[in-house]
Amino acid sequence: MGINKNNFFSCPISKEPLFAKGDNFTSESGTDYFKKGLGFYDFKIKSHISSSDEYYKNISSTYDTYNDLTFKIQGQDEKKIRKFGISKLGKLKNKELLEIGCGTGRDSELIIEKLKNSEGNYFLLDSSKEMLEICINKLKEFKFKNKHFVLAEATNLPFQDNKFDLIYQFTVYPSILNKEMFFNEINRILKPGGKFVMISEGISENIKDTTFAKIILNNSQLYNEELPIKYLPKEATNIKIEYLLNEIFFYFSFKKRKIERALNDIIIPGKRGGTLKTRYYGKTEGLTLETKKLALEAQKYHNISMHDWLDNIIKKQSLKVINEKK
Repeated sequence: MGINKNNFFSCPISKEPLFAKGDNFTSESGTDYFKKGLGFYDFKIKSHISSSDEYYKNISSTYDTYNDLTFKIQGQDEKKIRKFGISKLGKLKNKELLEIGCGTGRDSELIIEKLKNSEGNYFLLDSSKEMLEICINKLKEFKFKNKHFVLAEATNLPFQDNKFDLIYQFTVYPSILNKEMFFNEINRILKPGGKFVMISEGISENIKDTTFAKIILNNSQLYNEELPIKYLPKEATNIKIEYLLNEIFFYFSFKKRKIERALNDIIIPGKRGGTLKTRYYGKTEGLTLETKKLALEAQKYHNISMHDWLDNIIKKQSLKVINEKK
C-alpha cells in the first residue's frame, strides 16, 4: 500500500498536518521538514538537542559490539529476549507499525523479516542521527519497500492522530525525560484497538534490597526505572506486566480502548436499592442522624427499597411545590 504522504505526518510541535513537497514536507503555516542523507525524514526539533544526543553520537560506532554484554551478564541470549518482545506485538502483516528508538536496528532486523509481502508501513524512529544511519545501512539488504526512517523525539512524534496499529520500544524508556508527555503521544497516534509494547530496564520492587540488585544499580541507575502505570492515559486497557532477566527488565503492554467504559446500570436488590449511577448522581444534602434513623424506621412499613421510597416522596413533594407556584 505504501505511504500516503499527505495523510500520515504532522508537525511534531503544533500537530498540524504536513503535505508533501517533493521529497520534503511543509505545513499550512509554512514550516518545512526535509528528507536527508541516507533517506530519513528529519523532524528533530533543533532547540531540543540534549546530552543524550551527544551520548548516542559517541557510542553509535561501538554500540553493536558491546550491547549483548547486558544479556550475557544475566546468562541470557539477547536475540531471544528481543524476539520475545516482538512476539508480543502479534501479527505484523498489513499493519501500520512504528518502532520508537530503533537505534542501530537490532530489533529492526528481526521485525522486518516478518514483513515479507506485507502491505502495511513500518516506521523506524530514533532521536540520534548517527544511530539511525547505522540502522538504515544495516537494513539495505531487506527489500521490504514500505519502510520509512524518521529522525524525531519520542515526546514529539511527527504523526497524525490514530495512525498506528502497533507501536514497539526496546530499552529506550529510561532515557525519556517526560514520561507523561510520551504516553500522551503514544495514546494520540495509536488507533482505537491498537497495541503498545515495550521492554525496559527496571528492577522489581521485591528484590531491590538484595545484594544482587545493589550490584546492578551500582553499575547503572537505569535499572531504577519504575513501572509506568501512573502515566497511562484513561484509554489504556488490557495492561500486561512481566519481569524478565532475573527481574531486572520488565515487559509492559496495553491496548487503546475502542469504546468508553460503561456500566450495566441494573437495580441493586436489597433494602437500599437504586443503581450504582443513582447512588452516585442522586446524592442530596446530608440528613441529620435523627432524620436518617426515622427514615430507616419508616421504610420498614413499605414493601419497596429505601431508594424507591425516598425518590417517590421527594419527587411528589417537588412537583407539588412547582405546581403551586405556577
